[in-house]
Amino acid sequence: MPIAAAFGLCAAAGSFAAHAQATAGSIFGKAPAGEIVRAHSVTNGLQRDVHADDKGRYVLRALPVGVYDVMLVEN
Repeated sequence: MPIAAAFGLCAAAGSFAAHAQATAGSIFGKAPAGEIVRAHSVTNGLQRDVHADDKGRYVLRALPVGVYDVMLVEN
């Protein structure tokens, strides 16, 4: 019985844990190698560009949470 009581206390203590929410995110994908990919925030107007690597992969990191239009930029 003491084991069950100890487990119950641990489970109850765990129920008070705080959970964080994300304040930033990433957008990733594939595009023609060397081309510029642009993310434009519909929410706050932020715009960020990144070049696709030699395999065509791109990642836009640490973007504030929101809605984005992602486009390939013409040279």
